[in-house]
Amino acid sequence: MFRFITGMPQGQGQGLQGLTMRITPLYANRVLPALLQQCGSTLQVLRLGELGFANLRSTYIADILARCPRLKVFVVSSAPGKLRPFSKIALQDLLSAEWVCSELETLSISINELAAVATAQDTGTLYDGLASLALEDTKNEKGSQLGSTAAQTYQDYVKFSSMVRNVLEFYRRLNALPKLVTLSLQWSQVCQTVPYECGMGFSDHLLDVDKLQWMGLEWSARSGV
Repeated sequence: MFRFITGMPQGQGQGLQGLTMRITPLYANRVLPALLQQCGSTLQVLRLGELGFANLRSTYIADILARCPRLKVFVVSSAPGKLRPFSKIALQDLLSAEWVCSELETLSISINELAAVATAQDTGTLYDGLASLALEDTKNEKGSQLGSTAAQTYQDYVKFSSMVRNVLEFYRRLNALPKLVTLSLQWSQVCQTVPYECGMGFSDHLLDVDKLQWMGLEWSARSGV
């Protein structure tokens, strides 16, 4: 496949509109860049069956979303007869690329992590808020216990804030695709651990139940957070 694609005369592959193939880490690193260079501008249907990734970090999905302006159907699944794990796709990697796939109608991919990375501004803001909460709590009879709880949940708040920010940006990207009809996102279990209250709070109440369900997320209420 690599020799076939790289051996094409310049422009010869630009008529390719659909492709179904298995993709391995080697293909993702060597074949796919050549394929996108030759055929990215005309590809409309791309179905990939992953094989041999075993949770290896990969950014090839973001590369496809950024290089295929006419893409209508994009499906990534396990290769026939194979079960998970998929490659390790982080939401932050998907957001790092500028998507050009405004024609996308069907998207089916797996996302393994929300890649929470808090900024110094996030940390400072959350610390101030939790410190105020702890100070207020010390005024009542349960102050010591509640103040301790606030300190313990500080790291969770920092983590969840950046997770929610990434999910909100991802929702906005998806919602901006005017022709998107079929959305099938397979999230890992760790992506489902954000408490619903945090999702609402850190998104200014934009990530409600309907939006989360549309993306396939099932964040539930969690006491103490």
